[in-house]
Amino acid sequence: MKWITRFLALLHWNTDEQKVQNTTMGMSKYLRKTGVRLLIKPFLLLMAVFAFYIYLRSQISSQMSSDIEELRAQVSSIQKEYGEHLHIPDTDHSEEVSSLNDPKRVPENPQNHLEKKLVSIYKSKLKDIKVPLATARVTCDNEPSIDKACVDTRCRADFLQPMEENLLDVLRRQFPIPEKYKRVIEKMVDPRRDKTRISFVTAASANHFYECQVLMKNLIENVFPNLQQFRFYVYDLGLTPAQVATLKKHCPVCILRKFPFSQLPPVFSNLKSYTWKPTLIQAHLPVSKYVFWMDSSVRFLVSNLTGILETVRKRGMMISASHISTPLHTDPKMYDYFGVEACQMSRFREMEGTFLIFHSDVFTQNAIVLPWLACAFAPNCMYPFKEIPASSSHYSCKTSQRKYGTCHRFDQAALSTILIKIFMDDIGYVLLRKNTINVNKRGEKIKFFPEDK
Repeated sequence: MKWITRFLALLHWNTDEQKVQNTTMGMSKYLRKTGVRLLIKPFLLLMAVFAFYIYLRSQISSQMSSDIEELRAQVSSIQKEYGEHLHIPDTDHSEEVSSLNDPKRVPENPQNHLEKKLVSIYKSKLKDIKVPLATARVTCDNEPSIDKACVDTRCRADFLQPMEENLLDVLRRQFPIPEKYKRVIEKMVDPRRDKTRISFVTAASANHFYECQVLMKNLIENVFPNLQQFRFYVYDLGLTPAQVATLKKHCPVCILRKFPFSQLPPVFSNLKSYTWKPTLIQAHLPVSKYVFWMDSSVRFLVSNLTGILETVRKRGMMISASHISTPLHTDPKMYDYFGVEACQMSRFREMEGTFLIFHSDVFTQNAIVLPWLACAFAPNCMYPFKEIPASSSHYSCKTSQRKYGTCHRFDQAALSTILIKIFMDDIGYVLLRKNTINVNKRGEKIKFFPEDK
């Protein structure tokens, strides 16, 4: 108490020692009299606690700044070594800084998130599947036909278990498509101009021009009058200038586009590689609710598509199948790419690529079409041959005995493998009964449009 009163006395410029002493005694009496003296000790204790808090906070802040600087130095070192553009939070964003040391706050890999979503959809599909068994039950030893699907009893390989592991395996085996080619495919359509409910897509070279005119007549006269919100795309795979002029003049419903062969790998320019087909479908799926692919030989048997569209909406896609065992017409290199063996595939029928219907849902786009497109770019998948064009022996499927890999069906073989690996014995889920919606008339030709002489 004495030092406080002495200090207060000095503040009044009392330099005389006696005066200071008198002032000190007076202040002491005053404080005792007023009771203020009782508050001094709690006040001093409070001040001491506050001073300790300030000191502790400064120490923590200093340590945090040191840790962050150390972290920045480590990140900078990583950037120099790997060239990664990493985000370093500012020191004043304490919440963001604290998340660096919190494993629960680490963002999930987008690819893992997509895989989980696709698996969830896949499991839901499996619960809904109620279709007859569409695979062969007869063993190959008891099958009299040399090309029909049958069970290869000598096969020791089997599909992965649980079933969703096959889906994940398809996703993880995809060849990484270079970004420059992805941009080419994206620019094939204009999202503002091409967005529609249904996209009908076909393509023709000069030698299929009159065959394609039968398809156009069939669509224009029987199908399109019953539809709204659709667009009809005809891709030029090598039409002559006169043929292009005829379409532009006499087919106002036709949207004629030239396929960008020069902007894609050389193999795409080989029409018999069929790598251009999944490219066209991938281009139009993001701007369409449904995509119909039709070879020039396709003829619609129905004019009302309401029923088939509803089925496709539920199942994701629909495709027809032949009676032929799919590994007979698939090159072994493609099976190596997909991680399956020919004998596993023996009981499954080959899918046909002439008529396809797709729904633009997340599962169809990411689990079916994108792996199919990746196969088109992969060196040993859709076109697993070094020479361009491939030897004629790869196209000739005639044989006198049952033998795997007698020829190769390119886009059909790839799509067959993907669908079989995903759906396995439930492949009937995506199978379209033949000759119910369409029929193929190869070689049928007419001159539907007048030609200028």
